[in-house]
Amino acid sequence: MGHLKKAISLTGVVAVVLTLLGGNCEERDRVSTDPLKDKAREKYAEGRRLFLTCDPNNYEKSVRLFEDALAYWEDYPEAMAAWSEVVSMWYGFNMPEELFENGYMKAQRAVRLAPELDMGYRAMADLFRHHRDPDTNKVQSDYAMEVIDMALKINPDSAENLYVKGSIQLAGDPEAAVQILNRARMLNPNLGKVYFNLGAAHQMMANNLKAEADKNPDKASELQPRISSLYETAIEHLKTYQKLVPGDLAGYCSRGMIYLQEGKIEPAELMFKETVSRNLKPDPSQEVWRKAGYGQLARIAESRNDLDGARLYQEKALAITPRDVKTLEELVRITTLLKDEEAAAEYAKRLKESIETIRPEIIKGAAVDEEEKAGDTEKPE
Repeated sequence: MGHLKKAISLTGVVAVVLTLLGGNCEERDRVSTDPLKDKAREKYAEGRRLFLTCDPNNYEKSVRLFEDALAYWEDYPEAMAAWSEVVSMWYGFNMPEELFENGYMKAQRAVRLAPELDMGYRAMADLFRHHRDPDTNKVQSDYAMEVIDMALKINPDSAENLYVKGSIQLAGDPEAAVQILNRARMLNPNLGKVYFNLGAAHQMMANNLKAEADKNPDKASELQPRISSLYETAIEHLKTYQKLVPGDLAGYCSRGMIYLQEGKIEPAELMFKETVSRNLKPDPSQEVWRKAGYGQLARIAESRNDLDGARLYQEKALAITPRDVKTLEELVRITTLLKDEEAAAEYAKRLKESIETIRPEIIKGAAVDEEEKAGDTEKPE
């Protein structure tokens, strides 16, 4: 990632924006009669329409349409930025490094070709907010915030720009995220992904208060109405999201998590069963939620002393991510409780192999954690 960090000077980009804002628009208007570019614009418009449904089931086709647009017009900045933005939303925090670098290069080129447009900056910011620096294992929120602020200087009333900014703030300051995401919602009430992150922000606020109540039992009764209200608001936002984007498993799984945190086991189980039974395509943005659904169903089954059911669900989760350490640990524990020594030994063997495969990343992450504990100079992600 080091060479990528050096590839863009954020201060330099701002200077380019200030000096080139006018000329590029005129140049691009002069080429608007090119038939190949007109065809590129058609492909781009259809790709954007699909992307703005916020439905992960449309992301693959959207990517292909942007690639078609770039085949007609190699230096089409909007299509470059849009390709990067779709890939970022599609893969999220599971984005492979090679895909991140490809998206980053396209977004950077979009900025250089059309610095007067906000799209390239927004795409770059969204990539950074999903990307963990290989050297530190930390999400690059600071970079993301710098770049999205550039997009907002160009277009302060863009719901998409505000969505990205609110999403960057989500982990560190959910209350501030709510303020910005609500502005995005008012500007575009049909932008489904805004409701999902509004749900996440209210859930995080409730969780924080719940943790405070657990630490201070004397304040629990005072805090409980606020906690319940926040969870209820989160559920309402997720219900709206599900109406707008019914094909995304994230809405079902997230509702299930909230019900579980409230101790509502039956509605939680229903949501997790919906999560694992809908949209069965092996889509990267969906499989992560299906795996989470299986994991939660396993925990519910075990809470009912149904170890066979818990094992079945964990095995289904493992089929999605065969090297997942936590799932393998659970299967070792459950098969040991079931006294299935052969299966326990096999899962233990696979667990050892998986840990050895990722050991450098574990050691690196542990070193970063120790640095933070010792210096306490940065807020952990």
